[in-house]
Amino acid sequence: MRRLWLIEIWEEHREHFKALIGHVLFFLLLLGALILIGYLIKISSLDEDQKRILEIIDFYAIVLTIVLLAIGYIARAAILIFRGLRSERS
Repeated sequence: MRRLWLIEIWEEHREHFKALIGHVLFFLLLLGALILIGYLIKISSLDEDQKRILEIIDFYAIVLTIVLLAIGYIARAAILIFRGLRSERS
């Protein structure tokens, strides 16, 4: 019986998938926490100037998180690809 293409890829690159999925889950957890903090700031009873400052800080924290974790994801994927290519040549 012929196996599915996705199952074959999973079995060949299981460690790569696990590393990248862990990175994505960490990213989503951190991003969700920052979005929750932004929501809590909006519903808080602080005055408008304090809310605005905290919302700006939260916005830039979200942007910084997206950029840093995207760069980390791309770097990790590239490292895993190059290691795989090197091991195939050996």
